Amino acid sequence: MTLLLGEREADLLDLGGTFLEWEPLNFVLISSCSPVTGDSSSHPLVKGVAGHLLVLALEPGSPSGLTAYGVGMGLITRTAPATLPQNLTRLALGAFMTGAGVLHLTTAREEFRAQVPHWVPVDEDLVVLASGVAEVGLGVALLALPGRRRIAGLALAAFYVAIFPGNIGQYVEGIDAFGLDTDTKRLARLAFQPVLVAAALYAAGLPEGGLRRRGATGTRTARG
Repeated sequence: MTLLLGEREADLLDLGGTFLEWEPLNFVLISSCSPVTGDSSSHPLVKGVAGHLLVLALEPGSPSGLTAYGVGMGLITRTAPATLPQNLTRLALGAFMTGAGVLHLTTAREEFRAQVPHWVPVDEDLVVLASGVAEVGLGVALLALPGRRRIAGLALAAFYVAIFPGNIGQYVEGIDAFGLDTDTKRLARLAFQPVLVAAALYAAGLPEGGLRRRGATGTRTARG
């Protein structure tokens, strides 16, 4: 089959989860075997350049993991369109994080201060304020920037991992806050943290599928 991959955003094709954009004379072809670098005239899989279009011909039997990545200034990678469950997860997390951040900064500030482990070498109120600002920022990014869901989702997953020691500290020190007044409840809260990390990654579009195989005789051109 033949794929015509454009340089402009309007011409980007969905290759099983990743949109690719690059300068047609400066690219890397990565197969399931080994990477091959070159320009558009030197690699046997590249059949030519038409304007700003790089023409790749994937013959029957080509490595199923074949993808193309630019190595020059023109490279931009984007995630594929989100599915409905991913969008709903993103919006739910965005609303949850924005609300939690506002509570950090306003009415629930005192209770959040109680959750800060005693061994944290920073003023408790400063920790709560910084957490609140971060949570509002992450929440707004998830809600308002769907095109940047990969970055926002990864940042949120990293945030959940970063605050996990605090959740452990709450359990170990037996800190009562937000109704977590028994070891059983605090342990259940600990167990829920990996679920939040997984949800953030899912909202970000991860894990990402590989290149979908199409019919060998089909032709796909970039959208203009």
